[in-house]
Amino acid sequence: QILAKYSVWWPIQKNMATAFKRGADYFQARLLPHGGRVLFPIVLTTLGLCATLSEDGCDYAHVEGAAVELLTGSDAVPYVHAGMTAFRAPGYYPGDNTWRVVYSDRCSPYEFKSVLEDTSWVAGQWLSFLSVVIGGAVTLFLWTSTCLVLRPNMWTVVGVAVAAACLLEMCSLVWFYTRLCHTTTTNLFDFE
Repeated sequence: QILAKYSVWWPIQKNMATAFKRGADYFQARLLPHGGRVLFPIVLTTLGLCATLSEDGCDYAHVEGAAVELLTGSDAVPYVHAGMTAFRAPGYYPGDNTWRVVYSDRCSPYEFKSVLEDTSWVAGQWLSFLSVVIGGAVTLFLWTSTCLVLRPNMWTVVGVAVAAACLLEMCSLVWFYTRLCHTTTTNLFDFE
């Protein structure tokens, strides 16, 4: 009698079990259906994505010259490590008589970023962002190949997407053409 009131749900459960079985047959879900060779591109794209995401944003370029005085406000500082979002100035160690960057220190944000940004800066940021988006999507898609069978045309799409992500990341180096990297002035009004 207790099971009698649930007998309405039994056909639905039976159909769901059949649907799941058909879905597993369709996708052929199993561990490493393509073999172990699929792990090589997965590991490479995952490491590339981790390397791209682990940047702290202020270690992109070693800048010397007038831009250092413009950023730090001091003509004594010999260089800065600049990035797309912030910069890091070195500290002076009188015992060693050297300037060194402490990478555990926080990055200093650009005070007048809207003035310093130019088309190369914005293009570099957008190209880097698009590279991370495409590379991340490809990495997640590749991880599905550890349990699902992918058709040959999907592997072609993955290869093209990985190439596009690499090309976009390489093109983001256009950031080095910013006025900040090539300036000879220490006055912000010359940037406007």
